Amino acid sequence: MTTANPHINIFIAYSRKDKSYLEELQKHLSPLTDKGDVTIWYDGEINPGDQWEAAIKNQLNSADIILLLISANALASNYFRHKEMEKALQRNKTGTAIVIPIILRACLWENTPVGTLQVLPKDGKAIDLWDNEAEVYTHIARRIRDWILVIKQRQGQLILESVGQVGEKMERLAEIKETGEKEHEIARKVREEQEAREKAAEEAIVKAQQQQRKEERLIKLKKLVKGVIAIIIILLLIFLTRKALLAPSFKKLPVSIQQLIENMEFVEGGEFSMGCKESYDCGDDEEPIHQVILDDYNIGKYEVTQKQWHAIMNNNPSKFNDCDSCPVERVSWNDTQEFIKKLNIKIEALKIRKFRLPTEAEWEFAARGGIYSKGYEYSGSDTIDSVAWYRSNSGDKTHPVGKKMGNELDLYDMSGNVYEWCSDRYGEDYYENSQIRNPKGPKKGSKHVIRGGQCSRSSWESKIYNRDEHVEVMNKCVHHVGFRLAQTQDSTTRVTMYRCQSPCLIHKW
Repeated sequence: MTTANPHINIFIAYSRKDKSYLEELQKHLSPLTDKGDVTIWYDGEINPGDQWEAAIKNQLNSADIILLLISANALASNYFRHKEMEKALQRNKTGTAIVIPIILRACLWENTPVGTLQVLPKDGKAIDLWDNEAEVYTHIARRIRDWILVIKQRQGQLILESVGQVGEKMERLAEIKETGEKEHEIARKVREEQEAREKAAEEAIVKAQQQQRKEERLIKLKKLVKGVIAIIIILLLIFLTRKALLAPSFKKLPVSIQQLIENMEFVEGGEFSMGCKESYDCGDDEEPIHQVILDDYNIGKYEVTQKQWHAIMNNNPSKFNDCDSCPVERVSWNDTQEFIKKLNIKIEALKIRKFRLPTEAEWEFAARGGIYSKGYEYSGSDTIDSVAWYRSNSGDKTHPVGKKMGNELDLYDMSGNVYEWCSDRYGEDYYENSQIRNPKGPKKGSKHVIRGGQCSRSSWESKIYNRDEHVEVMNKCVHHVGFRLAQTQDSTTRVTMYRCQSPCLIHKW
């Protein structure tokens, strides 16, 4: 006795931007349609004159299997999500159709309603992430073939893979149909046992794959730990060797210069908005606010003191010259260059980075707190008395460095006490033409930038975006201008910094 071969209708919902995936899938499914008992339909099969939406609706309502080709393009389509996918999930819920989501490209499919369904390819790994395209499409085609067999079994028609078993199974189905309820019950139990065995096999495969991935992650973790330990050991050896070699030369320096070197703070580079916000009463030269990107660098924790100046220059030009720990002042930009030149000669044997003045952008980024900035108006606080010596609290004189609160980078006196020279020449309209990465100021100009305010000026001059300028040769009647130092970093030092957070010489230098 023979039984009519049931017909299976497959509906494919997709985004037209993913048509190349549809065409490749059709090629791999074509063997399933050779016998004429499987029909694959998508909107490209609509005949001329047919109403497009009505045709899709009819095919969607009559399909036995609905393939949802999932990608960011499809999920962004309102028609796909609210018409095709919504109807497909309703039919899946009522058991009138089987819905198979197929992940084409990586996207957030887990956050959509199909996230609760079993998807293809295996493990939800998108097709475009597989190295072997033929393998993944073949895997998908086989799983769809399995579902076709399940549907045919449910309709009472067992389709066997072995040609030699076809006749036997067809005969048995005929017998089951003729012998009544008892035989039907036996067939149902056979199907349930088969499904249970398939489910158990799938669970065993999934468990084995999970265990394999766990073991692979453990192996990778062990390799990573070994690599990190090796790097730490190498860096520690470099540090100890360098410290041993440099220690004698370092100890020969004056103590104040040793402190100056040790108090250079690492600043991790980044992007920030430089200038005065529109909501403030900005000066013309403080606008427009603009984006700046800086590389890593070092900057002095404190302003250069009178004692440090005297150790290099053997003089003290400061007006308030009875305070070794106060910032040196009444120094011109040219004076700072002479100081830096002599300092770099003095430390040449140490083979450390040469000192320089910070650029204006480096100065403001550091004053704002770098990548840890909390957006204060003054360097370290919105309350000026906490961080700065200025007209209202200084007695119109400088004070020892580091006595006020530091900012987010542990830098002191960047607001108030003394103005600080920058390496940039001054240009009133420079912010309109500033380069984005590591700007260094105008190429021409008779004046240089000074920043930070000072002890005899108002709170306004101490704001971190305030700009001022002065000629290179200082007018000796004008005091309260000093400086702090900077150093250029490089990629190797940045790595070292992450390994050495305590005050050690290697990351400072």
